Amino acid sequence: MQLLQAVFLTVLVACVTAQLPTRTQKVPEIDQRCMECLCQASSNCDESLKCHNAGGDAYFCGPYVISWAYWHDGGRPGDKGRAHDFETCLNNKTCAEKAVRGYMRKYGRDCDRSGAIDCFDFARIHKLGFGQCSSDSILDTDYWEKFEICYIGYAEDNVASNYGNNGNIPVNYGNNDNIPVNYGNNENVAAPYDYADGQLQARRVHN
Repeated sequence: MQLLQAVFLTVLVACVTAQLPTRTQKVPEIDQRCMECLCQASSNCDESLKCHNAGGDAYFCGPYVISWAYWHDGGRPGDKGRAHDFETCLNNKTCAEKAVRGYMRKYGRDCDRSGAIDCFDFARIHKLGFGQCSSDSILDTDYWEKFEICYIGYAEDNVASNYGNNGNIPVNYGNNDNIPVNYGNNENVAAPYDYADGQLQARRVHN
C-alpha cells in the first residue's frame, strides 16, 4: 500500500512540474505598450466593463477580463481580506495591471518557441493561461487579430505610409481640429485604433 502511495505521489509531482514554466530564461517586465495592447485585445480596453458570467463557472472582471484564479496567482493586489476585493481590483485598470504583471512574472515563458519571452508570449498566456499558451489555435481568434493590430501597428504602418511623414499622422478627434499625433517617437504607447468588426474584416481582405 505504501509503495502504491509513493508511486502515485511521484506521478502527481511529475504532472504538476510538467505544467509549470521552465526558468531557463529571465522573464522581462511588461512595458506599457504591451499592457495596453492586452487590454485592447481583451475588451477594446473598456474600463466600464465590470464583472460578468461568461457561461458555466467562467466569471471575469474588468477591462483585462481576468478571473479570480488569475488575480490570485498574480499576487492578489488590492486584497484587504474582504470577499469582493478581487472584483474591486480587477474593475480598476491600474490595480488589474498589477495582477497581470504578477501573473507574468510567475508564469512567463517562451510559448511560441521564438527563443525569447516577449509580448507575443504574454498575449498568449493572458488569454490561454500558461499551461495552454503554446497552442496556435489562438492565432485564428479576434483576440489575436486585435492584439496584432495594436502591437505590430498594422493600421499605423498603412496610414503612415500614405502620409510619408515618418509617422506624424493627423488624427481627427471630432472637434474639427486635426491635431497631429506623432506615433513614430519610439515611446511605449499604443496608438488609439478602432477595433470594430469592420477593421478586422478590412485586415483579413488585405491579407
